[in-house]
Amino acid sequence: ALESDTRRDAPPAITAFNNSKSLLAGIGCSESPPMLFQDTPACKADGSFCDKSCKMPVPRNCDPDTKNFGTCEPTVRALCDGIGSTHESCAKEREHTAAKEELYDQLDPGIPPCRTDAESTFAKASYAQGKYAEAHVNWVNAVNDATEVCTIGHALWVHNLGLYEQHYEKMVQTVDDLKTLCNNATGVEEFDINAAVAEASQSYMEPSHVDSRRRLVWWQQLCEPSIAAMEALLKSLEIASPQLMCFADTCLQKKEGEKLAFDALYKAYNKFQIALTAYKTDTEEYNARVKNKQTALTVVIQAYETFHPVQEKWSQKYDKDMAAFERFDDGADNGHCGLTDCQVQAVCSTQLKSKFETFVATDSCTAAPYSVDKICDVA
Repeated sequence: ALESDTRRDAPPAITAFNNSKSLLAGIGCSESPPMLFQDTPACKADGSFCDKSCKMPVPRNCDPDTKNFGTCEPTVRALCDGIGSTHESCAKEREHTAAKEELYDQLDPGIPPCRTDAESTFAKASYAQGKYAEAHVNWVNAVNDATEVCTIGHALWVHNLGLYEQHYEKMVQTVDDLKTLCNNATGVEEFDINAAVAEASQSYMEPSHVDSRRRLVWWQQLCEPSIAAMEALLKSLEIASPQLMCFADTCLQKKEGEKLAFDALYKAYNKFQIALTAYKTDTEEYNARVKNKQTALTVVIQAYETFHPVQEKWSQKYDKDMAAFERFDDGADNGHCGLTDCQVQAVCSTQLKSKFETFVATDSCTAAPYSVDKICDVA
């Protein structure tokens, strides 16, 4: 009972304690980018970067039912087809970029588990770690208490055992001899000091004839207390002394207290492991969602980086086609069909040579009536 057997080096409830805080601190939440792409630094730093508008409308007069451009209709129609194609191409690329941005905006990592409010898994894991630390302190104190009492009790047991082995049998023999001696003197009258003095005076003058029992009379008064004292001393030499039994009882109580403290420690450890696992799982899932959000952010930025150069190229083509269309639309190129004066003269020269009779009345050698706006009519 006095052996201190409270060493528990192997159980993880003990060995894991020193790492419990670092395990908890080693789990962290990744920083999530802004929920909306328009709120990201890429847009905040340069507003034009996140502008995905094409601004390439198709003119209303490109509709054949809206306006007829006469002999220039084929040229105008080609311009309008080009404007429409540019508009559609830009709109398609814009929709592709917008779809990437919409997908990014829809991704929601959720509330981070690393927050400190009471309902978060981090707060629960932190609380469990605190209770685990408290249980560990209580167990260490219980071990120290049990070790101290049991160690002192065991030392007392060793001391008592030495005295017992060295003196007990001799003391028992001495007590037995004393009892035998006293028992042999039974029946002798009590010692009378006055009679003894008178007898001693008389014996001084006369030869001695005193009963030998007279010499043992004094034991009548010394036997009982002497035997009692010797038996008390003998009892103190027993190994299981009252003091030792007190230590033994206390040692048992302390060891039982250590057992209860260890049970509480193991329960606290298990609760901490459960809370830590839940926190770790939530954090890993949250970080995975954040990673998806960050990946989507990269995809959107790449989509804009691809969109802008194409948009610029299409914008240049659109502006060129629109400038030509507007000359037809406002009449500035009426009859020229988009040709310069020099080009018109060249066409007319060719037409005069190939179709002379169309433009000159051979009978009168005069110019045939012909509208200049039909110059591009090659039919």
